[in-house]
Amino acid sequence: MNQKIKNIVFDVDGTLLFTSPGIYYCLEFTLKKMGLPVPPEPVLRKCVGPPLTDSFKKRLGVPLDRVDEAMHIYRAEYVRKGEFMCEPYDGLDVTLKGLKEEGYSLFVASSKTETSCQAMLEKVGFAKYFDDICGADFSKNIEKKIEVLTELFRRNPSMKKEESYLVGDTYFDAEGATAFGIDCLGVLYGFGEKKTLIEYGCRAVVEKPADIKLYFDNL
Repeated sequence: MNQKIKNIVFDVDGTLLFTSPGIYYCLEFTLKKMGLPVPPEPVLRKCVGPPLTDSFKKRLGVPLDRVDEAMHIYRAEYVRKGEFMCEPYDGLDVTLKGLKEEGYSLFVASSKTETSCQAMLEKVGFAKYFDDICGADFSKNIEKKIEVLTELFRRNPSMKKEESYLVGDTYFDAEGATAFGIDCLGVLYGFGEKKTLIEYGCRAVVEKPADIKLYFDNL
């Protein structure tokens, strides 16, 4: 175990779980129900990672006065069906188990709702590895990565920024970690690109889930 780093915080979409099918399905369901056009898959792909409200406003053409309606429809359908359309990335179970056995404290910080994160990680058997699972809480205006990280550290006062790392797959993760003041390790098996992850502040990037543990072993 690296003596300096004690806490490893994981993103969910594209980092712990392959969640695209459920997200795409719920976005299409929402737009169709609202009578709005469904964009092609490359546009939907860009909606995996950033806060959902941003995607509805900036990428999917939802009028500002209907964003709350879109959020309500999406969240209801995601809880009903979408959150269960996910699979863990190969090798992550071994990686998480190995990090935990070495003494790292593992956490989750996601822009998904906390209840969805908990349910999805329980489904794939990952919840047992995490000391705390922190997600979005729209009633408290907690959605962006920096806001979720702030809440996570508030709930776990023994965590220190200099002893913590975020592991994520998009520039939203790297940007949020940098703004919050912790280092970020990017993963390339999710939805991000190496160049963008580095540009937004990742200390390094890895290609496979097994490489995450190797990175911390050799840090």
